[in-house]
Amino acid sequence: MALLAVCWILLVVTRLSTAAPAISFPINSQVPPVARVGQPFSFVFSESTFSSGFVITYSLANPPGWLSIDSGTRRLFGTPGEADISSGDVVGVSVTLVTADNTGAVTLDATLVVSRRSAPGINIAIDHQVPQFGKFSSPSSILTPPDTPFSFSLAQETFSNPSDQPLNYYTVTDDNTPLRHGSRSIHLRSLSLRELLRLSP
Repeated sequence: MALLAVCWILLVVTRLSTAAPAISFPINSQVPPVARVGQPFSFVFSESTFSSGFVITYSLANPPGWLSIDSGTRRLFGTPGEADISSGDVVGVSVTLVTADNTGAVTLDATLVVSRRSAPGINIAIDHQVPQFGKFSSPSSILTPPDTPFSFSLAQETFSNPSDQPLNYYTVTDDNTPLRHGSRSIHLRSLSLRELLRLSP
């Protein structure tokens, strides 16, 4: 009986170890940037998007003609043209990412947002605002002890808005993990020094 139990455990472990890559962090949870018609688009999805004990390769299944992927860097890139996108100011484009290792493959569906509207611009560079946040190292490094909470706000005029639609702001870490939901202000607090900030209006 004990031998049967051991064999069953070994069988389960073997099946788990030879399973195809698992989805761990869906792309749409990573707040990918908006693609703009006629402008280059680039997005590197997180290394944590899939989990596997083996080397992973990435490809796209039936992608739109303007979109490509660099498997080695996990980068989605391309320039959507006017004829590539259906009607509407803001359009969702379905994308299927295929991930494979030597045990199998799995697909992940995602939606990229493509806009015909002009992108927000930068009025006040962040490195010009850093001296207002407290101790810093030139040109743009904030100095604070490890694991010590801090708080700062960017100027409301940091970004210009060429459209009549309000801007939403999102913050993510360097692996695209969202720090919070979108909002209409830019106030950051209680971030660890180990996190890299990226603002995505």
